[in-house]
Amino acid sequence: MSGERRLALIALGVTLLAFGLRFGGLAQRPLLPDEAYYWLWSRHLDWAYYDHPAGIALLVRLSTALGGSSEFGIRWLNALLGTLCVALTIAVGRRMVTPGGGVPAGSLVAAGAPFLITARFVYTDTLFLFLMLLNLYTFLVLPAVWPATPAHGEMQRPERRAWLPYLLFGLTLALLFNTKYTAYLYAAGLGGWLLWERRASFREARLWLAVGIAAVGLLPVLSWNVMHDWGSFRWQFSHAVSSSPGATAASGWLWRWLGNTRHALAYHTWPLAAAALAGALALIRHRRSAPLRLSLWLALLVGLPPFLSPAGSPRNLTGGLLVLLLSASAWLREQGRWRTVALGSSALLLGWTALYGWGTMVPTFPYHSSARHDMERETKGLYDLVAIAAAHPEYGLLTLDYSLAGQLWYYTGRPVATGWPQYRLWETPNLTNALIFSLDYLPGDAVEAVLQAAYTTVEGPYEGAAGNRAWRWWRAEDLRWPPAELLARLDFLTLWAAGR
Repeated sequence: MSGERRLALIALGVTLLAFGLRFGGLAQRPLLPDEAYYWLWSRHLDWAYYDHPAGIALLVRLSTALGGSSEFGIRWLNALLGTLCVALTIAVGRRMVTPGGGVPAGSLVAAGAPFLITARFVYTDTLFLFLMLLNLYTFLVLPAVWPATPAHGEMQRPERRAWLPYLLFGLTLALLFNTKYTAYLYAAGLGGWLLWERRASFREARLWLAVGIAAVGLLPVLSWNVMHDWGSFRWQFSHAVSSSPGATAASGWLWRWLGNTRHALAYHTWPLAAAALAGALALIRHRRSAPLRLSLWLALLVGLPPFLSPAGSPRNLTGGLLVLLLSASAWLREQGRWRTVALGSSALLLGWTALYGWGTMVPTFPYHSSARHDMERETKGLYDLVAIAAAHPEYGLLTLDYSLAGQLWYYTGRPVATGWPQYRLWETPNLTNALIFSLDYLPGDAVEAVLQAAYTTVEGPYEGAAGNRAWRWWRAEDLRWPPAELLARLDFLTLWAAGR
Protein backbone atom coordinates (compact mmCIF):
# COMPACT_ATOMS: atom_id res chain seq x y z
CA MET A 1 0.00 0.00 0.00
CA SER A 2 1.39 3.43 -0.95
CA GLY A 3 2.19 6.01 1.71
CA GLU A 4 -0.47 8.38 0.39
CA ARG A 5 -3.18 5.72 0.55
CA ARG A 6 -2.14 4.66 4.05
CA LEU A 7 -2.29 8.27 5.29
CA ALA A 8 -5.71 8.71 3.69
CA LEU A 9 -7.03 5.61 5.48
CA ILE A 10 -5.59 6.77 8.80
CA ALA A 11 -7.17 10.20 8.35
CA LEU A 12 -10.52 8.56 7.55
CA GLY A 13 -10.24 6.38 10.65
CA VAL A 14 -9.47 9.36 12.88
CA THR A 15 -12.44 11.27 11.43
CA LEU A 16 -14.79 8.33 11.98
CA LEU A 17 -13.57 8.04 15.57
CA ALA A 18 -14.30 11.73 16.03
CA PHE A 19 -17.80 11.19 14.63
CA GLY A 20 -18.52 8.43 17.13
CA LEU A 21 -17.19 10.40 20.10
CA ARG A 22 -19.28 13.42 19.17
CA PHE A 23 -22.58 11.75 18.31
CA GLY A 24 -22.70 8.91 20.84
CA GLY A 25 -25.36 9.69 23.47
CA LEU A 26 -25.67 13.23 22.16
CA ALA A 27 -29.19 13.79 23.52
CA GLN A 28 -28.76 12.24 26.97
CA ARG A 29 -27.98 15.42 28.91
CA PRO A 30 -30.49 18.31 29.26
CA LEU A 31 -29.58 21.59 27.59
CA LEU A 32 -26.79 23.46 29.33
CA PRO A 33 -27.43 27.14 30.11
CA ASP A 34 -25.44 28.42 27.11
CA GLU A 35 -27.20 25.99 24.78
CA ALA A 36 -30.64 27.12 25.93
CA TYR A 37 -29.56 30.75 25.59
CA TYR A 38 -28.37 30.23 22.01
CA TRP A 39 -31.56 28.32 21.23
CA LEU A 40 -33.41 31.50 22.27
CA TRP A 41 -31.20 33.48 19.91
CA SER A 42 -32.23 31.15 17.10
CA ARG A 43 -35.90 31.92 17.87
CA HIS A 44 -35.16 35.69 17.79
CA LEU A 45 -32.78 36.11 14.84
CA ASP A 46 -30.89 39.38 14.67
CA TRP A 47 -27.72 40.82 13.13
CA ALA A 48 -25.84 40.27 16.41
CA TYR A 49 -26.41 39.97 20.16
CA TYR A 50 -25.05 41.49 23.36
CA ASP A 51 -22.66 38.56 23.88
CA HIS A 52 -21.53 37.53 20.40
CA PRO A 53 -22.17 37.90 16.66
CA ALA A 54 -25.09 36.00 15.14
CA GLY A 55 -23.34 32.93 13.69
CA ILE A 56 -24.31 30.51 16.46
CA ALA A 57 -27.97 31.63 16.26
CA LEU A 58 -28.07 30.83 12.54
CA LEU A 59 -26.37 27.49 13.15
CA VAL A 60 -28.95 26.45 15.76
CA ARG A 61 -31.80 27.73 13.59
CA LEU A 62 -30.61 25.56 10.69
CA SER A 63 -29.95 22.62 13.01
CA THR A 64 -33.47 22.70 14.46
CA ALA A 65 -35.08 23.34 11.07
CA LEU A 66 -33.55 20.09 9.79
CA GLY A 67 -33.48 18.02 12.99
CA GLY A 68 -36.29 19.35 15.19
CA SER A 69 -36.19 21.25 18.48
CA SER A 70 -35.20 18.35 20.73
CA GLU A 71 -31.82 18.30 22.47
CA PHE A 72 -30.46 16.22 19.58
CA GLY A 73 -32.00 18.57 17.04
CA ILE A 74 -30.25 21.53 18.63
CA ARG A 75 -26.88 19.79 18.87
CA TRP A 76 -26.44 17.57 15.81
CA LEU A 77 -25.19 20.17 13.33
CA ASN A 78 -22.71 21.55 15.84
CA ALA A 79 -21.45 17.98 16.43
CA LEU A 80 -21.10 17.48 12.67
CA LEU A 81 -18.99 20.64 12.38
CA GLY A 82 -16.91 19.36 15.29
CA THR A 83 -16.25 16.20 13.29
CA LEU A 84 -15.33 18.21 10.20
CA CYS A 85 -12.88 20.21 12.35
CA VAL A 86 -10.86 17.00 12.72
CA ALA A 87 -10.73 16.45 8.96
CA LEU A 88 -9.78 20.09 8.39
CA THR A 89 -7.06 19.92 11.04
CA ILE A 90 -5.52 17.00 9.16
CA ALA A 91 -5.77 18.89 5.84
CA VAL A 92 -4.25 22.09 7.22
CA GLY A 93 -1.45 20.16 8.94
CA ARG A 94 -0.63 18.49 5.63
CA ARG A 95 0.03 21.87 4.05
CA MET A 96 1.74 23.48 7.03
CA VAL A 97 4.05 20.67 8.12
CA THR A 98 4.37 17.35 6.23
CA PRO A 99 2.10 14.97 4.25
CA GLY A 100 1.16 13.23 7.50
CA GLY A 101 1.70 16.26 9.70
CA GLY A 102 -1.95 16.87 10.37
CA VAL A 103 -2.78 13.35 11.57
CA PRO A 104 -1.29 13.72 15.09
CA ALA A 105 -2.98 17.10 15.56
CA GLY A 106 -6.25 15.76 14.14
CA SER A 107 -6.10 12.81 16.53
CA LEU A 108 -5.63 15.12 19.51
CA VAL A 109 -8.59 17.21 18.36
CA ALA A 110 -10.68 14.07 17.85
CA ALA A 111 -10.14 12.80 21.40
CA GLY A 112 -9.25 15.95 23.36
CA ALA A 113 -11.59 17.04 26.15
CA PRO A 114 -12.00 20.74 25.22
CA PHE A 115 -12.84 19.87 21.61
CA LEU A 116 -15.30 17.17 22.68
CA ILE A 117 -17.02 19.61 25.04
CA THR A 118 -17.59 22.31 22.46
CA ALA A 119 -18.62 19.80 19.76
CA ARG A 120 -21.08 17.82 21.88
CA PHE A 121 -22.63 20.91 23.45
CA VAL A 122 -23.56 24.05 21.56
CA TYR A 123 -21.08 26.77 22.38
CA THR A 124 -19.77 29.39 19.96
CA ASP A 125 -16.36 27.71 19.70
CA THR A 126 -16.91 24.84 17.25
CA LEU A 127 -18.35 27.09 14.55
CA PHE A 128 -15.43 29.45 15.08
CA LEU A 129 -12.85 26.63 14.87
CA PHE A 130 -14.49 25.15 11.76
CA LEU A 131 -14.45 28.44 9.86
CA MET A 132 -10.97 29.34 11.16
CA LEU A 133 -9.55 26.06 9.84
CA LEU A 134 -11.41 26.43 6.55
CA ASN A 135 -10.13 29.98 6.16
CA LEU A 136 -6.59 28.98 7.09
CA TYR A 137 -6.66 26.23 4.47
CA THR A 138 -7.71 28.69 1.76
CA PHE A 139 -5.04 31.14 2.95
CA LEU A 140 -2.35 28.50 2.54
CA VAL A 141 -3.04 28.17 -1.21
CA LEU A 142 -3.18 31.86 -2.19
CA PRO A 143 -0.69 32.36 -5.07
CA ALA A 144 0.11 35.93 -4.04
CA VAL A 145 1.06 34.78 -0.53
CA TRP A 146 2.84 31.53 -1.46
CA PRO A 147 4.50 32.28 -4.83
CA ALA A 148 6.85 29.31 -4.54
CA THR A 149 6.74 25.84 -3.03
CA PRO A 150 7.69 26.10 0.69
CA ALA A 151 10.56 24.20 2.23
CA HIS A 152 8.42 21.33 3.47
CA GLY A 153 7.57 20.54 -0.14
CA GLU A 154 3.88 19.90 0.21
CA MET A 155 2.11 22.97 -1.03
CA GLN A 156 1.22 22.95 -4.74
CA ARG A 157 1.05 26.30 -6.48
CA PRO A 158 -2.43 26.95 -7.98
CA GLU A 159 -2.94 28.30 -11.49
CA ARG A 160 -1.61 31.82 -11.93
CA ARG A 161 -5.02 33.27 -12.88
CA ALA A 162 -7.04 31.38 -10.28
CA TRP A 163 -9.61 33.58 -8.53
CA LEU A 164 -11.43 30.90 -6.59
CA PRO A 165 -8.94 30.64 -3.65
CA TYR A 166 -9.23 34.40 -3.07
CA LEU A 167 -13.01 34.36 -3.22
CA LEU A 168 -13.15 31.46 -0.74
CA PHE A 169 -10.63 33.11 1.54
CA GLY A 170 -12.64 36.34 1.64
CA LEU A 171 -15.96 34.56 2.06
CA THR A 172 -14.81 32.29 4.89
CA LEU A 173 -13.22 35.25 6.69
CA ALA A 174 -16.47 37.23 6.32
CA LEU A 175 -18.40 34.33 7.86
CA LEU A 176 -15.76 33.97 10.58
CA PHE A 177 -16.30 37.58 11.66
CA ASN A 178 -19.86 36.58 12.57
CA THR A 179 -18.97 33.74 14.95
CA LYS A 180 -17.24 35.29 17.95
CA TYR A 181 -14.94 38.23 18.60
CA THR A 182 -11.87 35.99 18.83
CA ALA A 183 -12.12 35.85 15.03
CA TYR A 184 -10.95 39.47 14.91
CA LEU A 185 -7.77 38.45 16.76
CA TYR A 186 -7.25 35.66 14.22
CA ALA A 187 -7.59 38.16 11.35
CA ALA A 188 -5.09 40.44 13.09
CA GLY A 189 -2.67 37.50 13.22
CA LEU A 190 -2.98 36.90 9.48
CA GLY A 191 -2.61 40.60 8.74
CA GLY A 192 0.43 40.98 11.00
CA TRP A 193 2.18 38.03 9.37
CA LEU A 194 1.44 39.38 5.87
CA LEU A 195 2.83 42.80 6.74
CA TRP A 196 5.92 41.28 8.35
CA GLU A 197 6.75 38.60 5.77
CA ARG A 198 4.70 39.10 2.60
CA ARG A 199 4.28 42.83 2.03
CA ALA A 200 4.69 42.32 -1.71
CA SER A 201 1.48 40.27 -1.78
CA PHE A 202 -0.53 43.45 -1.25
CA ARG A 203 0.25 44.40 -4.86
CA GLU A 204 -2.10 41.61 -5.94
CA ALA A 205 -5.59 42.90 -6.79
CA ARG A 206 -7.16 39.53 -6.02
CA LEU A 207 -5.98 39.74 -2.43
CA TRP A 208 -7.66 43.13 -2.07
CA LEU A 209 -10.84 41.63 -3.48
CA ALA A 210 -10.70 39.01 -0.73
CA VAL A 211 -10.13 41.72 1.87
CA GLY A 212 -13.13 43.62 0.54
CA ILE A 213 -15.36 40.55 0.76
CA ALA A 214 -14.16 39.93 4.32
CA ALA A 215 -14.90 43.55 5.26
CA VAL A 216 -18.52 43.06 4.21
CA GLY A 217 -18.71 40.41 6.93
CA LEU A 218 -18.18 43.12 9.54
CA LEU A 219 -21.33 45.02 8.57
CA PRO A 220 -23.89 42.90 10.50
CA VAL A 221 -22.02 43.29 13.79
CA LEU A 222 -21.30 46.97 13.19
CA SER A 223 -24.89 47.76 12.26
CA TRP A 224 -26.26 45.99 15.34
CA ASN A 225 -23.86 47.84 17.62
CA VAL A 226 -24.74 51.20 16.07
CA MET A 227 -28.43 50.52 16.73
CA HIS A 228 -27.83 49.32 20.31
CA ASP A 229 -25.43 51.91 21.71
CA TRP A 230 -22.37 49.75 20.95
CA GLY A 231 -23.59 47.34 23.63
CA SER A 232 -21.90 44.21 22.30
CA PHE A 233 -18.54 45.91 21.77
CA ARG A 234 -18.67 47.55 25.19
CA TRP A 235 -19.44 44.21 26.83
CA GLN A 236 -16.47 42.53 25.15
CA PHE A 237 -14.06 45.40 25.81
CA SER A 238 -15.03 45.29 29.49
CA HIS A 239 -13.29 41.90 29.73
CA ALA A 240 -9.95 43.66 29.25
CA VAL A 241 -10.25 45.37 32.65
CA SER A 242 -12.71 43.33 34.71
CA SER A 243 -14.40 39.97 34.89
CA SER A 244 -17.74 41.70 34.32
CA PRO A 245 -19.13 45.25 34.30
CA GLY A 246 -19.17 46.45 37.87
CA ALA A 247 -16.78 43.77 39.12
CA THR A 248 -13.20 44.66 39.99
CA ALA A 249 -10.42 42.82 38.24
CA ALA A 250 -8.12 40.63 40.30
CA SER A 251 -5.32 42.73 41.78
CA GLY A 252 -1.83 42.03 40.51
CA TRP A 253 -0.89 40.70 37.10
CA LEU A 254 1.11 37.83 38.59
CA TRP A 255 -1.84 36.45 40.57
CA ARG A 256 -4.08 36.87 37.55
CA TRP A 257 -1.57 35.01 35.37
CA LEU A 258 -1.25 32.17 37.88
CA GLY A 259 -5.01 31.94 38.28
CA ASN A 260 -5.63 31.89 34.54
CA THR A 261 -2.89 29.26 34.10
CA ARG A 262 -4.42 26.99 36.72
CA HIS A 263 -7.89 27.43 35.22
CA ALA A 264 -6.66 26.76 31.68
CA LEU A 265 -4.73 23.62 32.68
CA ALA A 266 -7.71 22.19 34.54
CA TYR A 267 -10.03 22.86 31.60
CA HIS A 268 -7.80 21.90 28.66
CA THR A 269 -6.17 18.98 30.56
CA TRP A 270 -2.49 18.22 31.12
CA PRO A 271 -1.85 16.10 28.00
CA LEU A 272 -3.03 18.85 25.66
CA ALA A 273 -1.00 21.38 27.64
CA ALA A 274 2.05 19.16 27.07
CA ALA A 275 1.25 18.97 23.36
CA ALA A 276 0.89 22.77 23.21
CA LEU A 277 4.30 23.13 24.86
CA ALA A 278 5.77 20.79 22.24
CA GLY A 279 4.16 22.98 19.59
CA ALA A 280 5.75 26.11 21.06
CA LEU A 281 9.17 24.42 21.10
CA ALA A 282 8.67 23.25 17.52
CA LEU A 283 8.05 26.84 16.45
CA ILE A 284 11.45 27.75 17.85
CA ARG A 285 13.26 24.78 16.34
CA HIS A 286 11.68 25.11 12.88
CA ARG A 287 11.55 28.91 12.78
CA ARG A 288 12.83 28.97 9.20
CA SER A 289 9.55 27.49 8.01
CA ALA A 290 7.21 30.28 6.86
CA PRO A 291 4.02 28.30 7.65
CA LEU A 292 5.25 27.66 11.19
CA ARG A 293 6.12 31.32 11.64
CA LEU A 294 2.51 31.97 10.63
CA SER A 295 1.50 29.56 13.41
CA LEU A 296 3.44 31.68 15.88
CA TRP A 297 1.59 34.83 14.87
CA LEU A 298 -1.78 33.09 15.13
CA ALA A 299 -1.01 31.40 18.45
CA LEU A 300 0.04 34.70 20.02
CA LEU A 301 -2.79 36.80 18.62
CA VAL A 302 -5.58 34.25 19.14
CA GLY A 303 -4.44 32.83 22.47
CA LEU A 304 -2.60 35.50 24.43
CA PRO A 305 -5.26 38.24 24.81
CA PRO A 306 -7.95 35.84 26.17
CA PHE A 307 -5.35 34.31 28.48
CA LEU A 308 -4.38 37.69 29.94
CA SER A 309 -7.97 38.85 30.28
CA PRO A 310 -9.35 39.10 33.83
CA ALA A 311 -12.46 37.30 32.54
CA GLY A 312 -10.39 34.09 32.58
CA SER A 313 -12.54 32.04 30.20
CA PRO A 314 -10.44 29.01 29.13
CA ARG A 315 -12.76 28.09 26.24
CA ASN A 316 -11.56 31.24 24.46
CA LEU A 317 -8.05 29.76 24.39
CA THR A 318 -9.09 26.76 22.27
CA GLY A 319 -8.27 28.46 18.96
CA GLY A 320 -4.71 29.23 20.05
CA LEU A 321 -4.37 25.71 21.45
CA LEU A 322 -5.39 24.21 18.10
CA VAL A 323 -2.71 26.21 16.28
CA LEU A 324 -0.06 24.94 18.71
CA LEU A 325 -1.24 21.36 18.20
CA LEU A 326 -0.67 21.79 14.46
CA SER A 327 2.83 23.10 15.17
CA ALA A 328 3.55 20.15 17.48
CA SER A 329 3.33 17.85 14.46
CA ALA A 330 6.58 19.39 13.22
CA TRP A 331 8.44 17.19 15.72
CA LEU A 332 7.67 14.23 13.46
CA ARG A 333 9.99 15.75 10.86
CA GLU A 334 12.94 14.71 13.04
CA GLN A 335 15.13 11.97 11.65
CA GLY A 336 17.02 9.01 13.13
CA ARG A 337 16.61 8.12 16.78
CA TRP A 338 14.83 11.39 17.52
CA ARG A 339 12.10 10.45 15.07
CA THR A 340 11.52 7.23 17.02
CA VAL A 341 11.34 9.23 20.24
CA ALA A 342 8.90 11.66 18.64
CA LEU A 343 6.64 8.87 17.37
CA GLY A 344 6.64 7.12 20.73
CA SER A 345 5.93 10.35 22.58
CA SER A 346 3.07 11.13 20.20
CA ALA A 347 1.46 7.74 20.82
CA LEU A 348 1.69 8.15 24.60
CA LEU A 349 0.36 11.69 24.40
CA LEU A 350 -2.60 10.60 22.28
CA GLY A 351 -3.48 7.84 24.75
CA TRP A 352 -3.21 10.27 27.66
CA THR A 353 -5.40 12.78 25.82
CA ALA A 354 -8.04 10.15 25.01
CA LEU A 355 -8.11 9.12 28.68
CA TYR A 356 -9.00 12.66 29.74
CA GLY A 357 -11.41 13.13 26.86
CA TRP A 358 -13.32 9.96 27.67
CA GLY A 359 -13.35 10.81 31.36
CA THR A 360 -14.84 14.21 30.65
CA MET A 361 -17.82 12.64 28.90
CA VAL A 362 -18.29 9.67 31.27
CA PRO A 363 -19.34 10.43 34.89
CA THR A 364 -17.21 9.05 37.77
CA PHE A 365 -14.14 8.47 35.55
CA PRO A 366 -11.14 9.81 37.53
CA TYR A 367 -9.36 11.69 34.71
CA HIS A 368 -11.29 14.55 33.20
CA SER A 369 -11.48 18.25 32.39
CA SER A 370 -12.69 20.61 35.11
CA ALA A 371 -15.64 21.39 32.83
CA ARG A 372 -17.24 18.04 33.71
CA HIS A 373 -18.21 19.22 37.19
CA ASP A 374 -19.50 22.52 35.81
CA MET A 375 -21.68 20.80 33.21
CA GLU A 376 -23.10 18.39 35.77
CA ARG A 377 -23.90 21.20 38.17
CA GLU A 378 -25.57 23.36 35.52
CA THR A 379 -28.35 20.82 34.94
CA LYS A 380 -28.92 19.54 38.48
CA GLY A 381 -32.37 20.34 39.81
CA LEU A 382 -33.50 21.75 36.49
CA TYR A 383 -36.60 19.57 36.30
CA ASP A 384 -37.49 20.52 39.89
CA LEU A 385 -37.53 24.18 38.86
CA VAL A 386 -39.59 23.34 35.78
CA ALA A 387 -42.10 21.53 38.01
CA ILE A 388 -42.42 24.60 40.27
CA ALA A 389 -43.16 26.77 37.25
CA ALA A 390 -45.65 24.23 35.89
CA ALA A 391 -47.52 24.22 39.23
CA HIS A 392 -48.14 27.98 38.91
CA PRO A 393 -49.20 28.57 35.28
CA GLU A 394 -50.95 31.84 36.17
CA TYR A 395 -47.68 33.52 37.28
CA GLY A 396 -45.12 35.19 35.09
CA LEU A 397 -41.56 33.83 35.29
CA LEU A 398 -38.53 35.94 36.21
CA THR A 399 -35.02 34.67 36.88
CA LEU A 400 -32.03 36.62 38.12
CA ASP A 401 -29.59 34.40 36.20
CA TYR A 402 -29.94 34.90 32.44
CA SER A 403 -28.59 31.40 31.79
CA LEU A 404 -31.27 29.83 33.97
CA ALA A 405 -33.86 31.91 32.11
CA GLY A 406 -32.97 30.16 28.86
CA GLN A 407 -33.32 26.71 30.39
CA LEU A 408 -36.72 27.50 31.93
CA TRP A 409 -37.95 29.09 28.68
CA TYR A 410 -37.03 25.96 26.73
CA TYR A 411 -38.42 23.37 29.16
CA THR A 412 -41.58 25.24 30.21
CA GLY A 413 -42.44 26.71 26.81
CA ARG A 414 -43.18 30.03 28.54
CA PRO A 415 -41.31 33.34 28.13
CA VAL A 416 -39.01 34.23 31.01
CA ALA A 417 -37.92 37.73 32.02
CA THR A 418 -34.48 38.67 33.32
CA GLY A 419 -32.50 41.88 33.82
CA TRP A 420 -29.89 41.03 31.14
CA PRO A 421 -30.38 43.54 28.27
CA GLN A 422 -30.67 40.84 25.61
CA TYR A 423 -33.90 39.50 27.12
CA ARG A 424 -35.42 42.96 27.23
CA LEU A 425 -35.41 42.97 23.42
CA TRP A 426 -37.64 39.88 23.39
CA GLU A 427 -41.09 38.96 24.65
CA THR A 428 -41.54 39.86 28.33
CA PRO A 429 -44.14 37.98 30.39
CA ASN A 430 -46.70 39.75 32.55
CA LEU A 431 -44.94 40.27 35.89
CA THR A 432 -47.90 41.62 37.85
CA ASN A 433 -47.83 38.28 39.66
CA ALA A 434 -44.56 36.44 39.27
CA LEU A 435 -42.35 33.57 40.35
CA ILE A 436 -38.79 34.79 40.91
CA PHE A 437 -35.93 32.26 40.73
CA SER A 438 -32.32 32.72 41.80
CA LEU A 439 -29.34 30.42 42.19
CA ASP A 440 -27.62 30.43 45.55
CA TYR A 441 -24.55 32.51 44.70
CA LEU A 442 -26.55 35.75 44.48
CA PRO A 443 -27.25 37.65 47.72
CA GLY A 444 -30.73 36.65 48.90
CA ASP A 445 -31.11 39.64 51.23
CA ALA A 446 -30.60 42.13 48.40
CA VAL A 447 -33.16 40.33 46.24
CA GLU A 448 -35.63 40.19 49.13
CA ALA A 449 -35.33 43.94 49.70
CA VAL A 450 -36.13 44.73 46.06
CA LEU A 451 -39.09 42.36 45.96
CA GLN A 452 -40.58 43.71 49.18
CA ALA A 453 -40.39 47.24 47.79
CA ALA A 454 -41.76 46.31 44.36
CA TYR A 455 -44.65 43.97 45.25
CA THR A 456 -47.54 44.22 47.69
CA THR A 457 -47.25 40.55 48.69
CA VAL A 458 -44.09 38.44 48.71
CA GLU A 459 -43.91 34.83 49.87
CA GLY A 460 -40.56 33.14 50.37
CA PRO A 461 -37.79 32.62 49.89
CA TYR A 462 -38.40 28.92 49.39
CA GLU A 463 -35.21 26.92 49.02
CA GLY A 464 -34.24 23.79 47.16
CA ALA A 465 -31.11 21.87 46.24
CA ALA A 466 -29.90 19.04 44.05
CA GLY A 467 -26.38 17.84 44.65
CA ASN A 468 -24.10 20.86 44.82
CA ARG A 469 -26.61 23.20 43.19
CA ALA A 470 -28.99 25.21 45.35
CA TRP A 471 -31.62 27.81 44.54
CA ARG A 472 -34.21 30.13 46.05
CA TRP A 473 -37.58 31.20 44.71
CA TRP A 474 -40.26 33.69 45.68
CA ARG A 475 -43.94 34.09 44.81
CA ALA A 476 -44.85 37.76 44.46
CA GLU A 477 -48.17 39.47 43.70
CA ASP A 478 -49.38 42.95 42.75
CA LEU A 479 -46.39 44.67 41.16
CA ARG A 480 -46.31 48.38 42.04
CA TRP A 481 -43.33 49.36 39.89
CA PRO A 482 -42.98 49.54 36.11
CA PRO A 483 -41.59 46.18 34.92
CA ALA A 484 -38.54 47.93 33.44
CA GLU A 485 -37.59 49.34 36.85
CA LEU A 486 -37.98 45.93 38.48
CA LEU A 487 -35.73 44.29 35.89
CA ALA A 488 -33.13 47.05 36.24
CA ARG A 489 -33.03 46.62 40.03
CA LEU A 490 -32.73 42.84 39.70
CA ASP A 491 -29.90 42.97 37.17
CA PHE A 492 -27.72 39.90 37.61
CA LEU A 493 -24.36 41.64 37.21
CA THR A 494 -25.21 44.36 39.71
CA LEU A 495 -26.37 41.83 42.29
CA TRP A 496 -23.35 39.62 41.67
CA ALA A 497 -20.92 42.51 42.12
CA ALA A 498 -22.68 43.51 45.34
CA GLY A 499 -22.43 39.95 46.62
CA ARG A 500 -18.68 39.84 46.01
